[in-house]
Amino acid sequence: MEPTSLLRKRTRAEGRGVGRFEWRGIGLRAVDDALAAIEIDALLGEPGGDEKMPALLRILFPGSLMSELRETLPPDLPAGELGDLAAQIAWEAFGIDLTGERASEWEPPVFDFAEDAGRIRASLLIAYGMDWDEACTRISYAELCDLLSCLMESGCETPFREAVYYRTAEPPRDAKGAGEYRRAWLRRRAHFALRSAAPTADQIAQAHNDAMAGMFAAAERAAMANG
Repeated sequence: MEPTSLLRKRTRAEGRGVGRFEWRGIGLRAVDDALAAIEIDALLGEPGGDEKMPALLRILFPGSLMSELRETLPPDLPAGELGDLAAQIAWEAFGIDLTGERASEWEPPVFDFAEDAGRIRASLLIAYGMDWDEACTRISYAELCDLLSCLMESGCETPFREAVYYRTAEPPRDAKGAGEYRRAWLRRRAHFALRSAAPTADQIAQAHNDAMAGMFAAAERAAMANG
């Protein structure tokens, strides 16, 4: 994922936050807001593959952005090339590896958008006075990650900070006289533990490869049908 830059200008289209990207020397705009990251993650978790490429493109290029994309890209661009475009934007905007090429960069997650939804909502409101329903389409996913990271750095007590702390901190030593404290600490860790089993890097790469294989296959069939 590309880091947040104070020089990067963002716009809006179709009620969504939009960023600027470059693909093979072509400048284009695509949705890069926090909600899109969650939508793409949910899409990849669904079964099937043929229908995912159109769905992914609708997330990145809704409405007028798709018309803008068609006017920007070469008219003879093979349909299958859209998969490469989508993969690059997914990585730069959301850190989502659709090809499995970056499996070595994967690290176990310390939070989950589904399991921690309430904590994220409450924490953004407590720390920043920010309502999630408004923020999710106004801030980029990279900006959301920065806000959540700053909760850990600032020391502001929020539900999100507490959950991540107990998931990542080293337990107290089992020293003499500290047994009850350690047991209480471990109970808190168990309480905040993510319920979803964390997959291995290889499993993530394979899952994304399978998803993209279905997407590319659908794009190739569309290209042949249109040809």
